[in-house]
Parts: sequence; C-alpha cells; structure tokens
Amino acid sequence: MIDLAASAIHVAGLEHQISVLNSYIPDIPVEPHTYTAILSKSFLHHLSNPMVLWQEAIRLGKPGAVLCVMDLIRPSTPEAARTMVERIMPHEKLVLKRDFYNSLQAAFTITEVEEQLHTIGLRLSVQQMSDRYMLIKGRLPL
Repeated sequence: MIDLAASAIHVAGLEHQISVLNSYIPDIPVEPHTYTAILSKSFLHHLSNPMVLWQEAIRLGKPGAVLCVMDLIRPSTPEAARTMVERIMPHEKLVLKRDFYNSLQAAFTITEVEEQLHTIGLRLSVQQMSDRYMLIKGRLPL
C-alpha cells in the first residue's frame, strides 16, 4: 500500500505536497502539530485502545486541522455480523469471511465512538454512512 501511495503521488506530481510515512502509533516520529489534515480508513477497529488514534490526531494535527475517520460499525449481535458477512461476500474464501466477521466484531458502535470523543474533548460529528460504515469528521480545536 505504501508503494501504491508513493506511485500515485508521483504520477500526480504532488511529491512536494504529500509524503508517505510508514510508522506505528502512538509516537509517530513527526514533530507535533505538523498536519493540516488527518485521514484514517478502517483502522480504528484494529486498535486495542482507540484513544491512541484520537491522541495522535491531536498531537499531529495543527490547530483547526481537518480530521476524517471512516470505520466499521459493530453490528448489534454476532448473528447480525454473520448475516452481513454472507450478504456482502457470499462466495469468498472462509478465511476472508472470518477476517471480515472478526473486524465487524472488533468495531465500535457510534455511541462508543461518541463517548471516546467526549472523553478526549474532541467535538466531531459521527454519522452512519451505510449499514457497516461510520464517518467521524470535523476540525481539531483552534
């Protein structure tokens, strides 16, 4: 994915505006308040402690930076998750179905994300985008 991103940046001629960094959170080796935008797609549910993402966003974003996070929503029951897996990927290999099911089960509810944001003091909007995705967006405090 890193190579694909670097290639797309090169093709678009945006090397002077966009850089690719392969690192881990927390403690990405970047000066605090460096970025004007923080984007995340399907990452939050992989974290054992979701507050790490919000803390790093605050640390790395400039005041007023745009924050946009899209992630899975945990279905209301394990059975609902199994039904979703079968509806979305009925012909996939068992290992892929299992991974998707586990991701759904590891995901947070909208209420849980709203509680995370309240706890850390971020005033972002959280909205359901589909039966399986939520979008968390807004700006970091000035």
